Amino acid sequence: MSSLLSTSRAVSRHQSSFFLNLLPTQTVACTQKRFKSKAPRLEGNDQIYLLSENVVSMSGMPTALSMGVLTDTKNISESTFTPNPRFPPIMHATIAKYVEEDPTFTSLASMYGNDFMAIYDQRSPPPYGRTPEVEDILGMVKVQNGVIVPRSYEKNNMYRFATPVYGLTRLTHFLFLRVKEACEKAHEW
Repeated sequence: MSSLLSTSRAVSRHQSSFFLNLLPTQTVACTQKRFKSKAPRLEGNDQIYLLSENVVSMSGMPTALSMGVLTDTKNISESTFTPNPRFPPIMHATIAKYVEEDPTFTSLASMYGNDFMAIYDQRSPPPYGRTPEVEDILGMVKVQNGVIVPRSYEKNNMYRFATPVYGLTRLTHFLFLRVKEACEKAHEW
């Protein structure tokens, strides 16, 4: 128990005693220390952790920036999810920084030639060759000669973080790990 407490103190000096109960069952790599998270994950989306007071996060680390508040985990929609105002800018900035390295989208870009390509949410990927629904498009990138043009990401202001049919945001594994790390660096407490 003492090693568990020292690990939690290393993660954040400002944690309340409540958060000490959220520590480890599953090992989660974080930027500061390795720890185990007891935080359950959202059913149907293993990228989302359920923290206290309906708070949802892309990290099981209690001090990480949260995505927002979800008041009903069974009926996810825009009316049951309120995004943390700090989360969207961090998510989009992280996607903009790393999208050109994402294996999913770089391989897709190789089939585009010279065009604009949608960077879309993975909760409902479109059939091959089809454009995703506007609410599922995170943003767009420019593609030249089958390669994503660096720093060409433009966020989609019509993107929805929550939809009734497909739930909360789900990123490619590559982008998820980058956004998770960014949230862990952007401490809220």
